[in-house]
Amino acid sequence: VFGGHANAAMTVPWMLLHARRTPGALDRIREEALEPTDVRKPYLEACLRETGRLYTNTQMLRMTKESVDIAGYVLPPRTLVACSPLATQREDNIESIGIYSGASHWNPNRFIEDSTAYSNWFQRAEFVQFGLGIHACPGEKLARLLIFDLILKGWAEKFDFDVVSGLEEGK
Repeated sequence: VFGGHANAAMTVPWMLLHARRTPGALDRIREEALEPTDVRKPYLEACLRETGRLYTNTQMLRMTKESVDIAGYVLPPRTLVACSPLATQREDNIESIGIYSGASHWNPNRFIEDSTAYSNWFQRAEFVQFGLGIHACPGEKLARLLIFDLILKGWAEKFDFDVVSGLEEGK
């Protein structure tokens, strides 16, 4: 319950803070938020993914079942392995542990420039805001409904919104 609340509740303010610094982003978010429920919202989804990439509360803990080699280290069976998506998804050095170029900067276009990456985003191991496989969040669809169809659509229908301050690049 905590994870679902934190993910959905915190994604919206972080997304709006970052969108404020990106010319035209707030207008695009508002435009797509007002679309009917059955219409695809590629920019809004890309903003959700990019914000989740930067501010996920996901933690990755797994127990090895057998000996496994991870980056040159052989781990015996029953070893607890922990990974922080906040570290791996924010690292700019792709040759070390990083996955994204320009990882410390909010850039929703990274999820829509390549239509293959966009259309298959939920199968990609590098995007883990809602977990993966048997550990995937069962509330992902509810979170999307809350964010897209209730919170953002409600705000866009009733208010003109702008974010007036609160975010410095790289902090």
